[in-house]
Amino acid sequence: MQENLPRIYMLIEEINRRYQEKFNLSNEKERHLYERTAILYDNNVYMANLSTICAFSVNGVAALHTEILKKDTLKEFYEMMPEKFNNKTNGVSHRRFLISANEPLTTLIKNNIGSGFIREPDKLEELLKFTDDDKFLNNLSLVKKQNKLKLINYIKEHNNIDISSDSIFDIQVKRIHAYKRQLLNTLKILNIYNEIKNGKRKIKTPITFIFAGKAAGSYAYAKKTIKLINDLAEIINNDNDVSKYIKVVYIENFCVSNAELIYAAADISEQISTAGKEASGTGNMKFMYNGAIT
Repeated sequence: MQENLPRIYMLIEEINRRYQEKFNLSNEKERHLYERTAILYDNNVYMANLSTICAFSVNGVAALHTEILKKDTLKEFYEMMPEKFNNKTNGVSHRRFLISANEPLTTLIKNNIGSGFIREPDKLEELLKFTDDDKFLNNLSLVKKQNKLKLINYIKEHNNIDISSDSIFDIQVKRIHAYKRQLLNTLKILNIYNEIKNGKRKIKTPITFIFAGKAAGSYAYAKKTIKLINDLAEIINNDNDVSKYIKVVYIENFCVSNAELIYAAADISEQISTAGKEASGTGNMKFMYNGAIT
């Protein structure tokens, strides 16, 4: 950095010098604290430390993630300056992915709780009273089927794969990365495939495993993972003994437009990221659907 970005390095060096002045380095405890939080130390530039020192506010993007920052990742900073730390929870805009992208579901909700949720999304909690309402649940299933048919048509057009709307849509849509563990999901599917072939597993309801997401162009691991998913899809989708039970789809060129189709059609959302590494705070959640894959 010093060679390639000399002026930026000078500024970082000055910030670190001023930060260091706050510590009595002759005191062992303070010296250790400085070493743990320094911007420049042991021939490295610690950008997270720079960000935390310079920021007025530090937060995770979910309560769980904020607690990880306070108790682990930035523990020393939290002990020194707890007033900086607070929580902000990320979310998906209901105006985009519900009201704009999912008109059938929006209409169903309006017909049952009114349109107040458009401006006040907390009013969606009123839907809880329909938990055991058979009429509402049947209409909800019809809405889901409409959305699945839209995605099925998209997949047929872009992937030339025929999908049943009666299958469970098991979806993992996120950036292709080792810590998000698309590989783990792929190995699970491979295991299911082998067990079906060997007669060790019975599938009650067909399942369609759908992947999508972007990856850095230079990230070789991601490219290999995407290739593995597509190779596995080629094998499974063309195996007459197995394809009636499970299918695999990798949706190319992921963007907001096809995200609107994918999210609305999902039955299962795979959130299996490594604990402590998933910024959305949803890692290590397990989903099942009527015991179909148990």
